[in-house]
Amino acid sequence: MARRARTELFVGKHSGGMFSIENMGISTGNRVFVDSVSGTDSAGRGNNPSNPVATLDYAVGLTTANQGDIIYVMENHAETITTAAPVAIDVDGVTIKCLGEGSDRPTFTLGTNAAATITVSAANVSIDNMLVSNTVDNCTSMMTVSGDDFSFTNGETRDTGAVEAALVWTITGDRWHINNYTHIGEGSGDQAVACFQPTGTDRGILENFNVDSAGSTAVFSSLSTANTLMRIHDGYFIQREAAVGVAMSLLSADTGFVGPNIHIRLVDDNTDPFAAIDSASNVNFLGPITVAAGDDEAGLDISHGLAVAADQNLVQTPWGAAREVTESFQPAASLVPIFTPSVGKCLIVGLWLQIDTTMGAAADFIVQSSTTAAGAMNICAITQVDGEADETILGLTGNAADVLSLGTARCASPIVVDGADSGVTIGVLGSEANVATGHGIWHCLYIPLERGALITAAA
Repeated sequence: MARRARTELFVGKHSGGMFSIENMGISTGNRVFVDSVSGTDSAGRGNNPSNPVATLDYAVGLTTANQGDIIYVMENHAETITTAAPVAIDVDGVTIKCLGEGSDRPTFTLGTNAAATITVSAANVSIDNMLVSNTVDNCTSMMTVSGDDFSFTNGETRDTGAVEAALVWTITGDRWHINNYTHIGEGSGDQAVACFQPTGTDRGILENFNVDSAGSTAVFSSLSTANTLMRIHDGYFIQREAAVGVAMSLLSADTGFVGPNIHIRLVDDNTDPFAAIDSASNVNFLGPITVAAGDDEAGLDISHGLAVAADQNLVQTPWGAAREVTESFQPAASLVPIFTPSVGKCLIVGLWLQIDTTMGAAADFIVQSSTTAAGAMNICAITQVDGEADETILGLTGNAADVLSLGTARCASPIVVDGADSGVTIGVLGSEANVATGHGIWHCLYIPLERGALITAAA
């Protein structure tokens, strides 16, 4: 029996008589070389580093679909794109490897024309180590991807000068994968809408990212059609747009996983950290997902509040799982203390009254918080409880303008309380009614956000 080859290294002969040793363990396809310094876009070129073509678009035209062809874009290559879609990656199965480190990497600059973009319409395209720089304000989209199974690794996009791209990534293809990615936005511009805007995609992955942007909607924004089974984890979002304060905006029908290890910075000290992700009911949130609002602020893990708002099961926190405390309640015309927070921040994810003895007719209930700094304030609207029977559940939504909701146990808008800083929300939770008949049990489901933080029954 004849022996088979024992190496993946094979000698190839090119036009002009040049021989090369190629590693077929990487790919059995052809190799094409691109260099703007020494290259020329003409027939017979591109087959070796000494005979390159000048542009990526021309190199793509030299490849054959689905045979594993690799395009090598050489160190210090530079292209300026001034017309719509002059770089059209439209051949399936092509791999583009950009060579060099730092400023020596191949750089594709979008300039003059706001419609300038790099388009990927082919399937199974992989791009590695590419740097794309935008120099035109309100660039429609730096990268436009409609092909399935697209991969972008070790790459970077930038806004250069006082300009901003409206969108960096417009993605409609399925199973996209962006890994080890950096975007450096320009905070002084005024045109950015979002860095990422996937639409109707399936199984997209964004991981190991560092994104600094100023999106007028969000840094990551789903658009119009839900994205299914996406995975977004291990990265940093910086939202420079103070008027927005949202890093991720998700549709209610989006599905998949957000987290773990996502860290968000908002520029405005007064921004609600729980608003940093406009949460979707079908997305699973995996902690930690931390938010720091403004300078010199510690990050707050908001993953548990997002999970509750999405009606999901709670997960373990660094300081322990969700805890429940209860307090017997006899209605009275004056405020009756029910719960007291202490030591540090807690997240109340459920606050409800379980009636065990019928309340008097037309009883007006209110739940208040009291602090030494701000006095008493209502955390729900006055609610008429008209002879509700045993085992009736009345719960807070978390919105101070809402009445107690029949059958509700979880807060749609979780409440942060702080036993150490009375200026945050509350010092003591209490309830009162204009009747003294009936009886119930108040339940508080909360998650400690800091070591030692606790909520106890007030009595």
